[in-house]
Amino acid sequence: MIPDTTLHGHTSFEWIEGGAFLIMHSEIDEPGVPSGVAIFGGDDSVEGYSMLYFDERGVSRIYEASFNEVFGNSGEIRRAFRNASQVLLSIKVVPS
Repeated sequence: MIPDTTLHGHTSFEWIEGGAFLIMHSEIDEPGVPSGVAIFGGDDSVEGYSMLYFDERGVSRIYEASFNEVFGNSGEIRRAFRNASQVLLSIKVVPS
């Protein structure tokens, strides 16, 4: 979207369905950057996660995702991508 730029806004995470899925709501304080929601889930037969994304423009996508540690009070989404060359996001979670 905006290469080499840090965007500011609010993102919240919540475990749902007894911890089976992680939901992310995001609002970015930048004109032209849509608010969105993503749901992360894993497949216990393979390593890795998927992210289902939807935003206020009506755009929906499925991404592969990886984490550097399990979410709790801290963690980081290392990457979420549609293919090996297109990184969607990298988010560092900072406890409030």
